[in-house]
Amino acid sequence: MTEARLDESILRVLRLKARLGLFQDAYVRRAGVSRTVGTRSHLAAADRIAERTTTLLVNEEGLLPLSRRTHGKVLVVGADPASPSGTTGPPTGVLAAALGELGFTATARSTGTDPSAATVAAAVAAARAADAVVVATYNVTAGSSQRTLVEQLVATGRPVVAVAVRNPYDVAQLPSVAAYLASYSWTDVELRAAARVIAGRVRPRGKLPVAVRRADDPTQVLYPVGHGLSY
Repeated sequence: MTEARLDESILRVLRLKARLGLFQDAYVRRAGVSRTVGTRSHLAAADRIAERTTTLLVNEEGLLPLSRRTHGKVLVVGADPASPSGTTGPPTGVLAAALGELGFTATARSTGTDPSAATVAAAVAAARAADAVVVATYNVTAGSSQRTLVEQLVATGRPVVAVAVRNPYDVAQLPSVAAYLASYSWTDVELRAAARVIAGRVRPRGKLPVAVRRADDPTQVLYPVGHGLSY
């Protein structure tokens, strides 16, 4: 980006602050916070934004949206990074709870960001009793045990839906996954939006803001900026 382009963006923010009087009176009273933060309209807006940014990267053979008739029993496994502000629990728990509210029988099993062989084996055993598996991924690398977990889950023959809860680059490391979503965050609002997309309550509308390059050849683009599927 050029310096002129940065100046344009910065000036737009500063001018808005000036119009709102934030340079003269920058602080708000506690009562003002309660009247504004977390209001019903703002929470609804956050839900809409999360739904519109959730990006469907892969959907082989139309696996998504999942059907409660054929995929009613869902195992939710995967990475549970340290919770940021805006979370009420680990990603697997939030996703499972959201899917449960949408009519699925969902069970959460945290496997962490570096699952051991025993943890992977236990998750794979649990997957065999499920109709479908949803797995949260976080910064997957070529030698990551998260990659081993996902590959072994796919090998069970159960439908596997992956959700990249930090950045979309994980998809390049896991070409065997039939359906892949990018939520770009593991806050509750983003995870609940991902659950609604998985369940077909909303159509995915997000587009990649970055290019995802091939894991085996980083000079080649796997998914370009603007890529995003829907149904």
